Amino acid sequence: MGRSDIVLSGRIFRGFLLGAVGLALALPAVGAGASGAEHLQLPTPDGFRIIKQDKKGVEMLPTGESADKWTRRVTTQIFGGYVSSKFYPDYRAYIEKLSKEQCADAPTTTIQEGEIEGLQNHVWIQKCIPKNEATPPDYSFLRFIQGNDGAYIVIAEVKFKPSDSQLKNVTDILESAKVVTDAKPAVDNPYAVKDAPEKPAADTPTESGLTGENLLQGLPAGFKIANHGRSATGMELTEMVPQNETVDNWTQMVTTQVYLGVTDYFDAYKAEMAKRFKDNCQQADVQNIRDGEENGYAFHVWMQSCHQSDVKAKPEITFFKYIQGKDSSYVVQRAFHLEPSRDQVTEAVKYLQQIRVCDSRSKESPCPATE
Repeated sequence: MGRSDIVLSGRIFRGFLLGAVGLALALPAVGAGASGAEHLQLPTPDGFRIIKQDKKGVEMLPTGESADKWTRRVTTQIFGGYVSSKFYPDYRAYIEKLSKEQCADAPTTTIQEGEIEGLQNHVWIQKCIPKNEATPPDYSFLRFIQGNDGAYIVIAEVKFKPSDSQLKNVTDILESAKVVTDAKPAVDNPYAVKDAPEKPAADTPTESGLTGENLLQGLPAGFKIANHGRSATGMELTEMVPQNETVDNWTQMVTTQVYLGVTDYFDAYKAEMAKRFKDNCQQADVQNIRDGEENGYAFHVWMQSCHQSDVKAKPEITFFKYIQGKDSSYVVQRAFHLEPSRDQVTEAVKYLQQIRVCDSRSKESPCPATE
């Protein structure tokens, strides 16, 4: 194999050993379980936007560039169920074969191989010297992560030889990728979630100061915010647990998911949740509680339970409230990693009843005034 003329220093890639920076969920490898599943996290790089996403991955380009004309591109590829150690060499051989077919020369350089946080990682550069000598070379920087549920690839491409600062940017992108289990993206504020992305502010804010469409949700007594942020796919989430618990070790959890810009999502969301429980529980039940309309928005409340045949395994009981907004879709979960008492069930349902969506632009869905 020939070597490319780009060399990434060990100092830069030392960051791999420290894990990724930031939290942002891209896509799951397979259906997540009742408590979550293995996911690839990748923050959207500064100056980039998502132009395509599906269950197989995400494609991101710099603002102002298009799929037909770009100078930089970041893509992820998700291969759910591909867990064989043979998949990496087969995948890399395929990439090299494509490059050799399309390029006058396609040297490749291995940067790093080894375990990072218990998962096998491979990082390499694939260079393409075009057959047209007037065209600058392309560089593809690839990171392959072999997970327990599937294989995950992050590719950062540039259609020119990157400078030192651009190379550092590519390195940061690759380093920011991380495969995690039971991790989800998050929300900025548990009380009033920001309106859908790129929406202009309302002409007249309410007395509460809220503009546009907002989720109104209080922090449960005795709880704390344990995780919050926004995913690479544009979904916001917050996780709240009791003061003395964590997202890795909890008995109760409140999870808020805001699918920004996504509407008419209820049927698909509920079906996906039912599938996740069914795939990961010996006994999975779904019980509808209530459907209706509040403050001008349709809502749905239901309960899902997960029990295992092993009596020592703790059950998981989750109450859902889905609100269909006009700008986004909103879901709040109140979960118990135990068999809740009657009082706890009553409290969970009352908590969900208090959650609303408002819109400062709509007389039918007014936002509350400051008390």
